[in-house]
This record gives sequence, structure tokens and C-alpha cells, in this order.
Amino acid sequence: MPDIKVYTTGPSCVSCQATKYWLRKRDIRFTEVRLDHDPKAAVELKQRGYTISPVVELHRDNGAEVWWSGHSPSRLESITNEPVVGGAK
Repeated sequence: MPDIKVYTTGPSCVSCQATKYWLRKRDIRFTEVRLDHDPKAAVELKQRGYTISPVVELHRDNGAEVWWSGHSPSRLESITNEPVVGGAK
């Protein structure tokens, strides 16, 4: 099962909420990292060049690592190519 982190800026971020909703609706587990509560993570993402939230970090079972920012249904769809079960709340 891939390891997924969603870096968000809090409940007022519509794109963050849409990404989390998309994952939850499909029972895909993820860990949310609130950048408004974790300034170190926010600095690390800025150093990687990310300035738009959410930022999604995906580590696939085959070792591939994929990152993107913004709500991207097409990229989220790629997650469902692997068997993923369970739910994150």
C-alpha cells in the first residue's frame, strides 16, 4: 500500500479539503500534515519549491516517489492503480 502524506494549510483551504475528501471517499489512507501547525514542514516544502497547497507526497510500494501541489484529480486517480484499502480520518 502506498504511503501518502497530504500537507495542508488548514480548514480554510478549499483545495486541501477537496483532496482529503477525494481520498476519504475512496477509503484511501493518508496522513495529514498541517503546515499551519508545523512550521518546519512548511519551510521544507518551500525549499522544495512548493508554494501552493495541498502538497501530496506519495511513496509507492515499488519505491517510486511522487510529489505534486494543488488539487489534481488526474494525479489522485493514479493512486487507485494500486490496491489501497482502509480510511484516514
